[in-house]
Amino acid sequence: MRKIIVLAIGMFALGMDAYIIAGLIPSMSQSFQVNESLIGQGVTIFTLCFACSAPLSAAIFSKLSHKTLLMIALITFIIANISTSFSNLIWVYVLSRGLAGIGAGMYVPEAIHTGSQFAQAKHKGKVVATLIGGMSVGTVLGVPFGMMIADVFNWRIAFMIITFIALVSLVCISFFPKLEGHAQTSILDHLNVLKSSSVLCVLAVTLTMGMASLGLYTYSASILQSYSMQGHMKLLLMVWGLGGLIGSFGIGYLIDRSSRVKRLQVFVIGILFISIALLIVVPLWPYIAYVSFFLWGLAGWASQAPPQSIILKMPIKHHKTAIALNNSMNYLGSALGALLGGVMLYFIHQAAYLPIYALCILLFTITMQIYLSRKA
Repeated sequence: MRKIIVLAIGMFALGMDAYIIAGLIPSMSQSFQVNESLIGQGVTIFTLCFACSAPLSAAIFSKLSHKTLLMIALITFIIANISTSFSNLIWVYVLSRGLAGIGAGMYVPEAIHTGSQFAQAKHKGKVVATLIGGMSVGTVLGVPFGMMIADVFNWRIAFMIITFIALVSLVCISFFPKLEGHAQTSILDHLNVLKSSSVLCVLAVTLTMGMASLGLYTYSASILQSYSMQGHMKLLLMVWGLGGLIGSFGIGYLIDRSSRVKRLQVFVIGILFISIALLIVVPLWPYIAYVSFFLWGLAGWASQAPPQSIILKMPIKHHKTAIALNNSMNYLGSALGALLGGVMLYFIHQAAYLPIYALCILLFTITMQIYLSRKA
């Protein structure tokens, strides 16, 4: 279990790094003397580089031992964050964010795959949930942590702290036993996992879940403002984070105790649908927003581990590539959901209607997951 905790520490650093910029945008824009929207693109660049590097690294570096690839990923991530911390030019900042995304994309699928090898078969669900939970804790704490550090010190210290956390994980991983990789195979061979209809269904579910949950979360402040509840925003985001922590760690116990993980995921998606549907009635019963945000965080983060567990049980050749693609779909879904929400907001000018598009996406998601659950 100590090895899993070490891997989770690395996941925590990556999760915090992904969205911490959201809490640092004002101070960073003043430091670089550029528009806040340009600083915010650091998140976009990080997520896009993550989405691209995850499946490619799983294929290109398959011959390397798992330990070596984990260390290369963290070294890349550490160099990127040091570069961000000391950057004085906007182009250095942008490139360093892309490099951090590449390092994170290399690390996450490798950590999940390696962690599953350390675990007994009956505890694999708990292990995957612990690793995903480490990342979710980092994501949940990233924004408020960044704001606090920026107020007390400055934004550069926040990235140095993340660097230190990743360095701790790197040093501990250096003591891991050597776990051999697989024989070198072509990228096309790795991408053969896409010929599996079951893999494609899992990827489609993850993509659309990301669009509906994380994509909509991008506009949570705008939605609350449209309901005249902006004064409740900080507390509601804390409630969302609390639900996320319970969901991301608790789902592991359910996975290990369930013989039908695919049906469990249907239940999780159903809870997410209900949570977003409750947003629509917030104007009538304002305090139901707290129930909505708690269930939203709970189901949104609980939905991360089941697809990984489903993939690990599939009779396919390259599980790590499929896991990497699944992680990419989550980040890509978040970006597409935010883009779609932004387009809708541009045309309708009413954030209160945004939950409706998320519900339409989730109807498709539930249909795909039910289809997947009925397959062998």
